[in-house]
Amino acid sequence: LGRDVAVKVLRGDRVGDDAARARFMAEARTSGLLNHPGIATVHDVGEDDASPDGDPFIVMQLVEGVPLSDVLRRRGALGVEPVERLLGGVGDALAAAHEAGVVHRDVKPANIVLSTDSRPVLVDFGIALGVSPEPLTETGAVLGTVEYISPEQARGQTATGASDVYSLGLVAYQCLTGTSPFRRETSVAAALAQVSEELPALPASVPDELARLVVAMTAKDPALRPTAAQVRDTVERSTGGATSVIPALTDAPTGPMTVAHTGPATVVSPAPLAAAEAASATTQVPAQDDERRRGATRTRVFAGVAALAVVALLIGMGGGLFGGVFGGDDPTVPDVVGRSVDDATDEVEGAGGRVRITEVDAPDGEKGVVVAQSPRAGGPLADGDVVTLEVASGFVSVPDDLVGTSVDDATDALEKLGFDVETTPVASAEPAGTVLALDRTGRQEVGATVTLSVSSGSGSGTSGGEDPAEPKEKKPEEPKGEEKREPKEEKPAKPKDEEPSETVEPIEETAEQADAAVGKGKGQGRP
Repeated sequence: LGRDVAVKVLRGDRVGDDAARARFMAEARTSGLLNHPGIATVHDVGEDDASPDGDPFIVMQLVEGVPLSDVLRRRGALGVEPVERLLGGVGDALAAAHEAGVVHRDVKPANIVLSTDSRPVLVDFGIALGVSPEPLTETGAVLGTVEYISPEQARGQTATGASDVYSLGLVAYQCLTGTSPFRRETSVAAALAQVSEELPALPASVPDELARLVVAMTAKDPALRPTAAQVRDTVERSTGGATSVIPALTDAPTGPMTVAHTGPATVVSPAPLAAAEAASATTQVPAQDDERRRGATRTRVFAGVAALAVVALLIGMGGGLFGGVFGGDDPTVPDVVGRSVDDATDEVEGAGGRVRITEVDAPDGEKGVVVAQSPRAGGPLADGDVVTLEVASGFVSVPDDLVGTSVDDATDALEKLGFDVETTPVASAEPAGTVLALDRTGRQEVGATVTLSVSSGSGSGTSGGEDPAEPKEKKPEEPKGEEKREPKEEKPAKPKDEEPSETVEPIEETAEQADAAVGKGKGQGRP
């Protein structure tokens, strides 16, 4: 037909997966139910006979324009009127989807494309809930971007039309303020914020009616939120039904859009469809003649391929946080654990992310090597998203509770931290093998040697050389009586101020006199 289209194909490694093929076709049928100017149209679906496995594909409307996420990144907050027109256009598209029994479940700026005339077009129903018999997500896992999911989705409950309204309310808040209200470092923190934290106040410059609408759309209780149709009707009173969001964008360069999955995603538990789905449970998708489809589609799509601007959106069982359904060929968080910090930084920045580096003491990590990262590898990575790298510092702390433990336990603990261990025996009353002291404490370089002073169990006082300070007990070698009397006898005869060297001589003379007296037989005692 000579028109430009987008062709969405199943990722090569998933072509042989029957479940993946079924989900892929379910997306085509679900999207095919929707006929609205604010929703990307599905033209056809088929399988390529020229490929060995009959690769399935979906032929879709090529939306030329820019994602709202790019506009917000460049411009920050938008004015009140553009936001009202955005709510009117997307609200109308969601109302049509909900009426057809389809819940998008991943409304976010990256999935809203502003066409060349700045009209919002809702794209990527890859994780939508529809009426087709095959689920669009894996059994046991329903997905959504955590930054924009509703509280009920964060709790693992079934998403309904009210969930889409909540997500659109968060998009409106971001457009009015320039910030996403529940963006957090991790998907768990973001999910908790959705459940427990109130929406931050809007700027005073936002008109009261619009502020009340956004607050109502983001109510934690789904029953308190307006429907998508009510959102549309409310803003149309101000816009007169106009949906052109930013007229100045018509001058911006445009081209085929590859819709990016941005922000962390969460896995929530499936549940029976709510009223929005039940109301249209009898809607049927007409059966397709496979042979007619394959032949006709190849004729329309591949004939004159040089004139077509074809966008191959590789999708399939994605990895990481997106849990594995329609991951696309969008940038993902690279796995950089075990890489040097320089190499890891280059790889993350090359994928469009930004790096935050945190040094950590890690016994198993070589200095300067990444030992952990957040978010994990494989998740979606939008341009400018932050990836935190934990880099080994090359240091680790010596435990401060090893004194008093056994030498074996202390050695094991230190070696697990990357230290070398030596021991020195010390005589002590403590049981043999008890650690008495360490020569290193606090933060030390990994690989350093720690010497343990360990009790030899020989007990106190058993080593003659150890005890000289106590008993060099002044052991009397001569009779105390004689020793005490000699000084008493001679002290009066000598001046008190004589030097010690002079006092020795009189004592020696007195001893000679005493010996002489004994020799003369004057008695055994000294006078």
